[in-house]
Amino acid sequence: MCPSLRAILSALFFKLIPVILFIYLCFLEKHSLTYIYTAFSKSVDLPGLHEFTAMGLLDNRMIDYYDSENQIKVPKQDWMEEHLEQEYWEKGTQSRKSKHQSEHFHRTTLHQQLHAPALWESL
Repeated sequence: MCPSLRAILSALFFKLIPVILFIYLCFLEKHSLTYIYTAFSKSVDLPGLHEFTAMGLLDNRMIDYYDSENQIKVPKQDWMEEHLEQEYWEKGTQSRKSKHQSEHFHRTTLHQQLHAPALWESL
């Protein structure tokens, strides 16, 4: 390659990098994925409130939901139901059940520790 052509291509390349970077950053989309888990320490006799609830949010929109009463992870967006296979929902249900059981264990353990007689009380 001739030196002048190399210099032209090099100069062109370094002038295009900022343009390409600018275009890339303009079209770069940022998303957030959040999971919210809530648990009550005792039964709540109000409709819609369950001992354990879990939900997934994509860009602050609910995409899936699970509660301790129905015990199944369900899609909350049509595109989730249309594009994800049944196996995804089955595995998600098992994962949420596991988190529910783990949360229940930790909550029970904490309750027992808080209500156990303190060591210094027995001295």
